[in-house]
Amino acid sequence: MFQALSSGTLAGNQHNEDLFSVSGRFAWIMDGVTGITDRRLFPSSPTDAVWFVRTFDRFLKEAAITQPNVNELIHTAIAKTISLAKSESEDFIRTPPHLLPAASFSIICHSEEGLHLAAIGDCPILVKSPNGSTQLFGDNRVTAFEAETIALLSEFQHQAPEAPRETHLEALREPLLQQRRHRNSSKGFWVADPTTNWLPQLVSVTIPEPEGCEILLCTDGLYRLCDLFHKYQPDSFFDKARTHGIPRLLDEVRHLESMDPNCTTTPRIKRSDDATGLLLTLS
Repeated sequence: MFQALSSGTLAGNQHNEDLFSVSGRFAWIMDGVTGITDRRLFPSSPTDAVWFVRTFDRFLKEAAITQPNVNELIHTAIAKTISLAKSESEDFIRTPPHLLPAASFSIICHSEEGLHLAAIGDCPILVKSPNGSTQLFGDNRVTAFEAETIALLSEFQHQAPEAPRETHLEALREPLLQQRRHRNSSKGFWVADPTTNWLPQLVSVTIPEPEGCEILLCTDGLYRLCDLFHKYQPDSFFDKARTHGIPRLLDEVRHLESMDPNCTTTPRIKRSDDATGLLLTLS
């Protein structure tokens, strides 16, 4: 069983597409992937990504009551999510895969075998052992694509420093569309979506003797304190969450974002991103 020590989430814009949950031996976090087209499949929800993360979360909670491990839990929940998507949207079956709602997703499970961690997309998992060392786990396949995008943005900013930010983002539209077309394929990065194609691509590891460990799940919007703003290393990031709580880290990331509103000192696509963290201990 997991006990939450601290948690929090903040929307980066109008709608928060992050969420986290703790259910018995399981805990997970999701970061919805915002669509880059105007096409909507689930207009009853604020965004299609919100529909996906909330629906998948609901079925994960239901399945967590009976399912024994991460793989069976996810298979059960995603099958129900797909079934509901088919019934709620006439266009779902005809929608190209890269236009489906999606999410980065990390999940942990405490069982007799130890602490099982699985991830797809960019929601990092940090584990602090009783000896004080911090290990970073997750799926780093998206890193190269994010670096490519930031490099292009920096180039556009350098070439036209006086141009408005909207002009730089518009120049990125086609490269971003190209990346999205390759999503969930051998040419691109992988995320969770309402299909079963991504299930074999989960990155997983088991810690055999996790007693005394503490675990921090976070979305990339919070982890940008480490990999974008470089204010913390993973160990100091974890320690700050442990001593001051997730809300303090959320305040810090919003402060750094506000100090660079034009995204020139620290180039980034989103001025403010949805940010979420969940700090857990085994009980």
